[in-house]
Amino acid sequence: MKIILTYGLLVLLAAGCSKPILLREIGLNKKGVVSYGNSLEQKFYYDINISTDLKLNWKTQTQGSFGAASLIVYDNYIFASDLAGRVYCFSDSSGKEIGELKHKGEIAVSPVLARDKLIYAVNNYKEKYSTLYYYFFKQGEFYKEIKIDGNCTNQLISTENGIILLTQNGIIYSFNLIGNLEWKLNTNTLTYSSPLLYKDSIFFNSLSGDLIIVDVKSKKIKNQKKLSTSFESNLIVYGNTVFMGDTEGNIFSYDYIKDKINWVQSTGAKIVSEPVFDDKGFIYAGNLSGDMFCFEIENGKTIWEFKTNGVFRTAPIVFNNVLIQSDLNKKLLIVNSSTGEIEKQ
Repeated sequence: MKIILTYGLLVLLAAGCSKPILLREIGLNKKGVVSYGNSLEQKFYYDINISTDLKLNWKTQTQGSFGAASLIVYDNYIFASDLAGRVYCFSDSSGKEIGELKHKGEIAVSPVLARDKLIYAVNNYKEKYSTLYYYFFKQGEFYKEIKIDGNCTNQLISTENGIILLTQNGIIYSFNLIGNLEWKLNTNTLTYSSPLLYKDSIFFNSLSGDLIIVDVKSKKIKNQKKLSTSFESNLIVYGNTVFMGDTEGNIFSYDYIKDKINWVQSTGAKIVSEPVFDDKGFIYAGNLSGDMFCFEIENGKTIWEFKTNGVFRTAPIVFNNVLIQSDLNKKLLIVNSSTGEIEKQ
């Protein structure tokens, strides 16, 4: 019996071991997608045309499912996080797993790649706090673990000097690149909205239907405006205008300088993702009923719309000729951005 128990323990230990992420040869001054939206403004528009003749190069498997997190792509590697508490590194050419990091909890948002570090937050199981990790991938070791009050379900903002984190219970943290806390603000609100940094201001929505704008320099709320019954979506800023969708399916265009609602359009179903604008004067938005709309930015006029039986939880990627929208029903839609016609799925 003693031998069997010892053998069983060794098997369990071996099953729990994994190869850590160790990238000694990775370059540190290359372009890539290093955070959600890959910019402070979190834009998902690219001023290029792409071919619709897409083919599958490879596919791979992870242990858990994904939230609304995006992939991080840098040098020859792809980084992904899942709701099983793992961060993965894959080869971008073959899909082969390079290494992974395991935690007891869930990772609901994208990691941030900052110079030689991966920065990410884990929501710990059965706890009211999360943990922010700083991991040196060139050395293959953790640098710092920071306890955060509340769950982290909102995307991290990557800045030149560190990160900004907004918890579900409305606390904003600003950390530098070595994990030191620079400032903290409790906004006393519940939010499922990922923050956005624009012109020294942090924008986000609340579950109570407020748009909240925080001044980074003074570390204070400079505007809190009741616009709807409830928001669970991210938002986007275009000039002096904030665009956002609410739980009733309405898209708002709000001028935060003039404190004026420009227009409101109904999509008919709950919205949880941010709209996306292009440089042609149009904005695109989807909802949880699998409906997609294109509006004129200036006046909210509907240019086109299409309906599916799908579920759109994430923002589309918009190019000059097409937009690509993922569907929770395991579909990928390629849509003509001028006409709204589904070209492929």
